Amino acid sequence: MDPLESYLAKVKERAYAITDADVQAVKDAGISEDEIFEQTVAVAVQEGRRRIAAAERVITGVGSTEPAKSTGADVRGTGAGL
Repeated sequence: MDPLESYLAKVKERAYAITDADVQAVKDAGISEDEIFEQTVAVAVQEGRRRIAAAERVITGVGSTEPAKSTGADVRGTGAGL
């Protein structure tokens, strides 16, 4: 597994454990900071949506495997939007 793939797997599975050394290893492999940032955000958002969908399935008892579609509504119910 190349350094970027290894780093992104760690972001997905244990983001709390990412260290400066992890990021430096990816940079040392020739990946730009911009690319690292974009890939990190993409993986983190994807994993977050997956976890939210899993929680919704548990709460509602529905077997959907797709993340819920966002309505843009404010979760506090104020109607202020996101």
